[in-house]
Amino acid sequence: MRINVEDMETKHIDKVIALDKKIAHNPWSKLMFLEELTLNSFCRVLTDEYGDILGYGVSRLLVDEWHMLTVGVKSDFRRQGYGKRLVEDVIRKAALNYSQAILLEVRSSNTIAINLYKKLGFETLHIREQYYKSSSVPEDAVVMKRLVKEGDRELFS
Repeated sequence: MRINVEDMETKHIDKVIALDKKIAHNPWSKLMFLEELTLNSFCRVLTDEYGDILGYGVSRLLVDEWHMLTVGVKSDFRRQGYGKRLVEDVIRKAALNYSQAILLEVRSSNTIAINLYKKLGFETLHIREQYYKSSSVPEDAVVMKRLVKEGDRELFS
């Protein structure tokens, strides 16, 4: 199966929302995704040859740092490198824009994602206690940061 990484467009939004509702603890609204598109955030989708959405990522540049706002991959396609591909895309974009760093928050229980981020050079800055309040038991967020390196432009091209 051929998987493409491409810019998210309004034509993708309904399918992205449907996937987000299936996999996210606190799904985004349609308005949230549309707002990121109008803000020219870095919005990417993973699609198969049939146009189905297998994953998505949204990041926004704030001053000289990129903030990864949401990343998700369809359950059947996890642990196959697709999430890594979306994160590497952000790293390359940050390097091409001469940005200083990339920041993100991740649920403390999401050890698979935390380990992926560590492999890609992210370091833990601190813990935000009870940051995620969407469930009956609030959950801490691990705040992670990766400095952008000069070689990142070529490394992830």
